[in-house]
Parts: sequence; C-alpha cells; structure tokens
Amino acid sequence: MRVYLDNISGTPLDDEVFNAMVPYLKARHGNPGSQNVHGREAYAAIEKCRLKISQCLNVQPEGIAFTSGGNEAIRVAILSAVESTGIDHVVTTKYEHPTVLETLSLLQRKQDTRISYVKHNGDGTIDINHLEYLLRTNTRNFVSVSHANIETGNLNDIGRISGLCEHYKALLHIDAIQTLGQYRYDLSKLKLNFLTASADKFYGPSGIGFLYSRNLANLSKLKYDKDFNDVTNAVGMTKALEIAYRDLAKRREYIENLKKRLINCFLDGLSDFRFVGNSAVLGKSHFAILTVEFPKTIQCQTLIQYLDDYHISVSSKSNSDSDLVHFSLSKFNTIQELDYVFEKLLTIYERVSI
Repeated sequence: MRVYLDNISGTPLDDEVFNAMVPYLKARHGNPGSQNVHGREAYAAIEKCRLKISQCLNVQPEGIAFTSGGNEAIRVAILSAVESTGIDHVVTTKYEHPTVLETLSLLQRKQDTRISYVKHNGDGTIDINHLEYLLRTNTRNFVSVSHANIETGNLNDIGRISGLCEHYKALLHIDAIQTLGQYRYDLSKLKLNFLTASADKFYGPSGIGFLYSRNLANLSKLKYDKDFNDVTNAVGMTKALEIAYRDLAKRREYIENLKKRLINCFLDGLSDFRFVGNSAVLGKSHFAILTVEFPKTIQCQTLIQYLDDYHISVSSKSNSDSDLVHFSLSKFNTIQELDYVFEKLLTIYERVSI
C-alpha cells in the first residue's frame, strides 16, 4: 500500500478540477494579451476567475492578483507593505513559512528594517498581549502571521489579531496558504491588508496562487499579474476553490473523523510520544494536521525514512533528540490507510528501536 499523508506540502488534484482544465489544455490556446478573438476569450476567462474568487472571499475582484504560487504571493505582499508604504517595523513569529522569514531577512540586510518576533504561549499559540505591546510601543507597523502555525497546526486567532492591527493602524498580512479552502473567509468583515493563498493546498493545480490586497495600486512588481496568461491553471484554481467552499462542511467532518481515528491509535497503541501544541485538540488546531513528537530511539535512520520504506509519505523535522512528524490528511485518505500507517509505526518500533 502507498499512503500519502504529506498534504501540507501539496494536495492531490481533484478530478472535477482536472475536468474543468481539460478544454484549456486541449483546445483553448488564446493569450489574454492578444488582440484577437482567441485572446479576448482567454482574457474573459481570466477575469471570470478573478470575479469568482472575489465572490468566495466577499471582496472586490480588483483586489485579487494572480501569482505563480504561494511563495511569490508572500514576497509581493511583504515587499509591497515595506517598500510602498514607509513601514519600518515588522512583527512576525519564528514559525512562519520560510519565504516570509527569508524575505524579511533580505529587507533587514538591505533596508535595515526592524523585525520583532511575537512570543508564544505554552501551547504554541501567539501571545496576544505581547503582540499588543509590540504594536503599542512602535509606529509604522506591519504584521505578517499565518492562520495555522506550520510547525504545530495550531490556529491563530486572526480575528483578534486583525482587531489589534486595525486599532493600532498596522498593516496586516495573513498567510492563508494552509487554510484557504479549508476554512471560510469573509474578508469584508476581517480587516486585513494582504492575504496569500496557493491552489495546490486545496486540491487545485500546482504553480499558481493569488494575493488579495485591499489596495492593489501599492503592490510591488505587479507586472506579472497584468501579463498573467496561465488561463488553464487559473481555471483550475478557481474551480478548486468553488468546490472547497461547496463541500467544506462535509469534507471537514470526514477529515476530522480520520484525525480522531489517528489520535486514538496513538493513545491506545503507543506511550513514548507527545502531541505538539494543540495539534490533538479539535477546534484549536488545523483539522487536517496532527503533529507528533517521537523521541530519538530509532537506530540508523530517521522515522520519516523508515516510514518511507513502507511507501508512507509524511513531513518531518529531525534533531538530535527527537523526530517531529506532521501527519497531514486529505479528503482522499481512508481509515484503512491510517490503520496501515499505525501498523507500520508499531512494526518499526518493535524491530529497530534501541
């Protein structure tokens, strides 16, 4: 059996999404920038995608800019906030997407941008009081945080964060790459300046994402959106988001049941492990992510390598003392797959542990 539990890296493409893309793969070849009938049809398709995505988020279509993926969306959001608005103080956490931290590090070196890191509570959630202190004691602030902590799956209270940023007149970027399509966003009520997303995290195609901005005119290097011509992937991403919103409640219930099954397997079958942060607390963590820390008691290889020997794909971080494993679930996973995974975990510990 082959089991894919690395959905935080990328989800499988939904069949409905693929079918929506097929006409643009096979027969619709127009370039949106071309002044002919095929080009006009392609341009109309792109703008229809922009409109549909904006309707899902309850914003104006002019606020949606297409990108080549989540990484580009993040870079443009951060560079736009700092370079176009006079921001000189950035607030973030040490557990953000690598692209966030790399882009901020570049700005720190080149423009001497000040960076403050928000403290975390014992369960791994953002310390809201410390965030308020940082905003209150600084001016011209920009906050960049993720909805779901990529290390633990913990959900940050973006409603409270948004309220604080609005009160202290700070710009806010929410990295929704792991949560858009998994949770419903109404951006008419959530006061933020930037939101970034990637289609391959909600069963859409890879190589495309988007950036929402409340003020598109301030976006840095926006030429890529004006010249955007990947109609096929835009159609796929839009279809994926529509399906995600259509089936959200049913899909969440199904995946949460899978997560409960996996949690119970650990509680009933193993003792030498711990759930990280709020990972095993439904409602306080991403419903599709379970992060487990295992002590370094296995010889020769990391745990992820042993799992890979059984054709089980997960994400992992290894250090001298432990292996941190992310089991990330999708609507395509089954109970039978999870039982197989846990059976192999037990086998690994029985055969090769010290």
